[in-house]
Amino acid sequence: MTALDDLKKHLPEITGLSGAPERAVERSESKQIQKRSSNADGYQIKITLAQSKPPIWRRIVVPGDIILEDLSDVIKAVMGWGGGHLHAFEIHGEIYDGLWPDGSEPEDRSGQAAWTASLSEAVPSAKSTFRYDYDFGDGWRHKLLVEKIIPAAEKPALFTCTAGKGRCPLEDSGGIWGYYHNAASAFQTGPSGS
Repeated sequence: MTALDDLKKHLPEITGLSGAPERAVERSESKQIQKRSSNADGYQIKITLAQSKPPIWRRIVVPGDIILEDLSDVIKAVMGWGGGHLHAFEIHGEIYDGLWPDGSEPEDRSGQAAWTASLSEAVPSAKSTFRYDYDFGDGWRHKLLVEKIIPAAEKPALFTCTAGKGRCPLEDSGGIWGYYHNAASAFQTGPSGS
């Protein structure tokens, strides 16, 4: 069982979202999370879905030497995204493009390759903020804050979701505004549509 599989298994109890529908997060064999050293510092990161009110957020701890592409998979798992869309990071003005949903490398990139850069290389210090975009059509934007870096000597529990609040919107619901519009419409008309 990979760390991502373990995280997916325990996600409902970790986040308190046990009533949330199960959303599969599949990975091809070529996209297994790369094994990292046990001597890595831990990064405690708060992930907040931009413009969500009340805020939808998760707090995770991952190894600092995690590859950004693997961090993307962890973010998708804890937020509840299925993984069938393009994604990218923006860190200090630099774009890190992700792999295609099928695990292949894009032919045309607008920035660096997320599958070659580690988190600690791209974000070397605590209190740094950066962005993760998922599904460019719907425009799910996430603000990531490195709350603290936990020294390896303290043996941080890596690949852990320690807290969170709010259910993530359904995929393909039209971005944050479409999601809230659809939710408001459903509330006004009721479950029967009357």
